[in-house]
Amino acid sequence: MGRSKALAIQHDGKIIAAGGGGYDSTSGFILTRYNDDGSIDLSFGDSGRAVANVPGTNDPFCAVTILTDKKILAAGTGYYINASNQPNPDIVLVRYLQDGKLDSSFGINGIIIYDFGKTEAVRDMQVQSDGKILLAGIWEDEDAGTLNNPLLLRCLPDGTLDQSFANSGVNFIAYDKETDLHALTIQPDGKIIIGGTYSYFFSVPQFLVARYNTNGSIDESFGNKGIGKFIFSGYSPALELHSIALQTDGTIICAGKGGGDNYNFALAAFKNSGILDSSFGTDGKVITVFDGEVSAINKIVLQPDGKIIAAGYCFERKNYLYGIFALAGYNKNGTLDSSFGTNGLQRTVIGEFPEACSVALQKDGKIVAGGYTSLEGLFHFALTRYNSCEKENKPTLRVRIKRWLQNNVLEWNAIAEAGIKNYVVERSTDGINFNKIAVAEDNRFTDAFETALTGLVYYRIKAIGAAGNSIISNVISAQLSKTPVSVKIYPNPVSNILYINGTEPNTQVSIADISGHTVALINVTGASCSYNISKLPSGIYLIKLKENGRYKTHKIVKTN
Repeated sequence: MGRSKALAIQHDGKIIAAGGGGYDSTSGFILTRYNDDGSIDLSFGDSGRAVANVPGTNDPFCAVTILTDKKILAAGTGYYINASNQPNPDIVLVRYLQDGKLDSSFGINGIIIYDFGKTEAVRDMQVQSDGKILLAGIWEDEDAGTLNNPLLLRCLPDGTLDQSFANSGVNFIAYDKETDLHALTIQPDGKIIIGGTYSYFFSVPQFLVARYNTNGSIDESFGNKGIGKFIFSGYSPALELHSIALQTDGTIICAGKGGGDNYNFALAAFKNSGILDSSFGTDGKVITVFDGEVSAINKIVLQPDGKIIAAGYCFERKNYLYGIFALAGYNKNGTLDSSFGTNGLQRTVIGEFPEACSVALQKDGKIVAGGYTSLEGLFHFALTRYNSCEKENKPTLRVRIKRWLQNNVLEWNAIAEAGIKNYVVERSTDGINFNKIAVAEDNRFTDAFETALTGLVYYRIKAIGAAGNSIISNVISAQLSKTPVSVKIYPNPVSNILYINGTEPNTQVSIADISGHTVALINVTGASCSYNISKLPSGIYLIKLKENGRYKTHKIVKTN
């Protein structure tokens, strides 16, 4: 039992749900791994679950990510009893091995606790391209009278504080009014965007975004001395910013709740300069009402075509009961996407008091929402998956591999071809770390294998636009062989023993009659096999086997 607050999808399609609760008499931070079909992956941790039992009590993990070495990094807030016998929140990082065991090479038995002598809580996490870890949250110092101030922390990949960032790795930020920081993202140039709710407690709350340089200092070229703020029309004491995302043109999409006493899905957009983008929605903002119900966005994710998927909850105002996983799809300009759900909205009832806290995209474009629900009075992790509403005429790339006997050929479709300068072909042996291997002018590439390379490899295509922008395709895998093997089946016609040479090991060869009915299955362990077909009636038979990565069918004649 427990509550999930964050999602990450592995390169193999398995889903990591992160949160907190208890399992098998142990409580603490929890990861659960699911197979692509939604079943629990029993090979992970303890029967699919990995519990980090940190001393004290814990909030659920609020963020999780898959590292380039396939390890799993998660962040949360732990509460520890201080000298005054009071619970004191601190930031916790936990790193797991791919199998769900704690990584003993990280911190102390896989766990690092950051205690700066104040009240600190983490809300979001991002990993930079150089492996450094950024954490965003809040800090308070009640003795000094400071409440809900933003915090930025950066550490090295091993978890030690990055001394080159801000004040020895930490930036304790104090604006002129309290600000509840919730979200974090990183621009392509490495600059840091944070988002939260300004004037959270005592006056009219506002959406706030701020930009910081790579060294942790405020970027005063952004907005008003580094800060952009927006007030939704109509006083809403419950207005909160929960999530931000960065469009490819630098536009910052902010999401949360707001819009009056009956708060609803709320979005706003800021230009890369820090001013409100008036072309988004109505004067830069969007309010979406779920049939008069109270609703809120917890997380947004951007599709490759720039469309926005928002996930959260809605419930009946009069009963104040959480009732529905609520999702909405928006076009890039903030209008509802009519191809998503019903007129842009999707409601899913799961148990009692459900809430979608996170959302992520699979490689095939399907949408996974994660959160929790109550069953018989206990909270449990909950996942839902929705089909993609992307259309083929959107400016994305579709890649497919063709296998020829003498060539290994990639072909791809680029819908926005008129605006593309060229294509960068990238290859990987692990599906994570890609290297450029060629630049193509058209939609086709043959991998000539200048170096010895066999086994399972991965490809993706980066389309470079005329304006310097780029689009990355889906990832596709291929089983490659340096020298194609020629399969030989003899004798043909055959009356007794049939010999097959050149088969791929650890596979099956099937023999079917002319109507397609399988009459024999041969388990192959090496590069050749044989089978006695003397008892089969005379006639034509079909031999199906795997040859150079593809299944092929050969015809033989059985005689008496």
